Amino acid sequence: MPEGCDRDQAKAQIIEFLKMVAPMAQEQGITIVIEHLNRKECNIINSLDEAMTYVREVNHPNVQCLVDSYHFWMENEPLASIASAGGAIKHVHVADKDGRVAPGLSGTADYGPFFTELKRAGYNGPISVEATGFDIAKDAGRVLEFLKEQWNKA
Repeated sequence: MPEGCDRDQAKAQIIEFLKMVAPMAQEQGITIVIEHLNRKECNIINSLDEAMTYVREVNHPNVQCLVDSYHFWMENEPLASIASAGGAIKHVHVADKDGRVAPGLSGTADYGPFFTELKRAGYNGPISVEATGFDIAKDAGRVLEFLKEQWNKA
């Protein structure tokens, strides 16, 4: 959102755009997911709850939501936000809050509560790693094993 822009006006423009492209996405079999970003990286849509206001306002099956563990934790969002998003969650990004590293590499993140809430919300879709310094060839097996273990324990 440009500096000095009215927040309500920016939100209205985003919603207008999403309402315009949602039918096009549907025709192509594409689902648009709204991702919340932390305040250090973006000045609008900074929480899962805020992302869900767009999903609800647009009210189209091809405009849904993405949950990102890194941004979720950076904003200290409550786990209850995941439950309230429920079936609108269509994709999940994961990375540790400390250093935005891939899960299981730093040993500092506990994905149990996060995954438990996703399961309670009925989520069983794709989870992708969105991390810095992630060497897929070297670390993918370890990261995948860690995520599967965390998911199964949740």
